[in-house]
Amino acid sequence: MNGARGVVVAILYAAPNSCRADGNELAGTGYPFCRTAPGSASYVPPRGLDQCPLPNFVVVHFPDYVGQHIFPGLPRTWVPVPTEEVRCDQSKQLLRVGCPLKLARAMTFHKCQGITCHEGTVLSFKDTKMPMPVARLGLAFVGWTRACEWAKVAFMSLPPLDHFLAMRLQPAFRARSSFEEKADKLHDAFLLSHGVDQQQHIQAHQQHLAHQIREKDNRDPSADEMDDIAHMLNQGGVAPVPDSIMKWAQVKTGRSSGLGLTAIVEAFRRDRKIQNAGDKAKSKQSASNKKKGVDIDWSTLSLRVTLEILQEMDFPQDHVQEALRMCGSRVQACIEYCLSKAQDEESKPVSDSSAVLRDEASAAETLGTLGFSLEECTHALEICDFSFTFALKLLLFGGDTDRTKYLAKTPFRKHFLKGVKKADVSLAKDSVREEYTERALADLGLATRVVDFGQHAGQTSNACFWLCLAAGLAASSWSPNCVDDGQALPAVFDNLLAETRAMDLQLLDKKAAGRSIKHTALGSLAAALRQHFCANPTPILLRPDMMGKIYQAFAGLREDGPERTISMYKKWVGKLATDEFADELVLVAVAIELRIRIVCVPYTPTTASRPWVITTYQDVASVVPDDRNIYLGNNDVHYMWLSRAPG
Repeated sequence: MNGARGVVVAILYAAPNSCRADGNELAGTGYPFCRTAPGSASYVPPRGLDQCPLPNFVVVHFPDYVGQHIFPGLPRTWVPVPTEEVRCDQSKQLLRVGCPLKLARAMTFHKCQGITCHEGTVLSFKDTKMPMPVARLGLAFVGWTRACEWAKVAFMSLPPLDHFLAMRLQPAFRARSSFEEKADKLHDAFLLSHGVDQQQHIQAHQQHLAHQIREKDNRDPSADEMDDIAHMLNQGGVAPVPDSIMKWAQVKTGRSSGLGLTAIVEAFRRDRKIQNAGDKAKSKQSASNKKKGVDIDWSTLSLRVTLEILQEMDFPQDHVQEALRMCGSRVQACIEYCLSKAQDEESKPVSDSSAVLRDEASAAETLGTLGFSLEECTHALEICDFSFTFALKLLLFGGDTDRTKYLAKTPFRKHFLKGVKKADVSLAKDSVREEYTERALADLGLATRVVDFGQHAGQTSNACFWLCLAAGLAASSWSPNCVDDGQALPAVFDNLLAETRAMDLQLLDKKAAGRSIKHTALGSLAAALRQHFCANPTPILLRPDMMGKIYQAFAGLREDGPERTISMYKKWVGKLATDEFADELVLVAVAIELRIRIVCVPYTPTTASRPWVITTYQDVASVVPDDRNIYLGNNDVHYMWLSRAPG
């Protein structure tokens, strides 16, 4: 009844037909016994009072017990707990008899009030049904203060921070704050009336602490422990909102004034979607996607995609099926197998045990074809519970879960938009440019200048990436010869590249130049690069080996709706050639094909809880020198070129 906790030492029963210690005749006497099931040698658990009487009493060791010594010759902390009779409040004729003990798996915050847990505590809000429990005055304080030292306190499924802050908005908290302030002033005045000032008060507490530590731990107190006592005693009233929260709120809201507690709580709540404390944070969209099967089964997806690619290459159906059976879903291995069969050469099939990888390893290998290291791919899969779709987003968006959540609904939906998405003019404002230069200097150690070439190259629109790519190639040591084992670039590239290098690219900033860039050498080079990848008779993105890398990712990024097929992929590539914005998959393909490194500095929206990480795209299997780095600024739609400042 009082929440005492102990360990059961003994369970004692009254002998048959004897008197019970508690005198309760309804509890029965005798010992519990099992009966044998009819026609069987197995035992049936005891049932009913005749087979299972209640114990005469249960002996429990209560470490904190300080009452009367009950059992001579035994520890005084051993206490007998008899049965208890409880009558129904509604009908006094109804009653029950039981032993008032419960297994101490856990207890509520309300039950533990007043208890000291020397062994420590684990505070858990997992699966709680109470909405915003820590917003109730005093509840968190009770839970946090049961243990004697912080080293013995652990937490599980803590509620969001705004729930704790919301408590300060309650009238009861404001009344308590006022009381604390008055009580502190009365306390100080009382000490002064007895000739004790604040410093003497602190020194007395420090001396008491030192005495306790020497007796208990046989050591002197540390400087931190002494400072902690002084800090606590110097606090008056309720502690204010910490400076760290104020700084976070300034970053979140973009303003340093007018930040009251209500504004801070609202900023937190805008930053996450959660219903009850302890629940796993998830949006309605993610729950809907889960119902629709967005978390695609990798083994099914990979086999379907590999089959589509092999059929697209017109291999005989029997060769395709044999390749899938012998090589699993690995695209390149299946292509080589089919080519070998087509040339009537002696094929060298691999045994099933070594060729068909486990799903996790196969997914990691496929992600590795996109230019990420095997360690990065494996780590991403582990973080995302081996979901290929979510691991892919994590890699493409820079390994930042906040950014992944923000972009999950937007970047790859535009593959199938009927209308053409247009860049918002605000995406090129001065504050965006400033963030690019500041992040490049702080995180990459590069002094850069932001150049915005606009959206038009040749006869195409939404070409900001291709313009930045052309400028980056011209400003680097790259040449068509770098594409040693890829698809040969047309001869016109040499001339366009030379003409572009002769230009002062930094003067072509759309904001400063105020003139069209699309018909300059830069615009022509950008348009030629775009055609080379998306629209030539044999565009790079439709080349079998590149499709083996990119199409699997394209199919795995389905948010909702029907399965993404190879015909849908081809339509998307066709749109990329004219008016579709380039996205992360395009950057991957370009970096792999041209043997360059693309470093993308993201613009972080004000709603994000921390800066988005900088993303790098390259082929890890190739050695890319630093003078072939291309630096871009991007905010999911519009790209700008980050030109390295001289020196």
